[in-house]
Amino acid sequence: MTDEQARELGRRALKACPRLLSGMQGWWVDSQGSRHRPRIDGSPGPWITRPDAGLDVRDPATLGCLLALVREAWGRGTVEVRSRKVDYVALHRWEYTYTEVGLGASEAEALVAALEAAP
Repeated sequence: MTDEQARELGRRALKACPRLLSGMQGWWVDSQGSRHRPRIDGSPGPWITRPDAGLDVRDPATLGCLLALVREAWGRGTVEVRSRKVDYVALHRWEYTYTEVGLGASEAEALVAALEAAP
């Protein structure tokens, strides 16, 4: 994933998040072009409303939090991400039935797609 793809996916992730969890990493760019990385402590802070802000989808803790939010959003059952030959798929499992709820070129993209598609 290129830096630009990660930034765009991070913007999508921030828009799709119903709330932010403690431990997530975010970023924003100030007027001088400097990039800042706040660790989110549960309170969103004013930076999240900036159009040049997003979540750091390359950070392992942020990915874990996204997975927790996807599972919460889809309710009963569980959600898991599986790697296939050319992509990743987020699957919602309820009893013995699997439903594809997100698809992407990376684990992060599959999770963001699942958040965007959540009921």
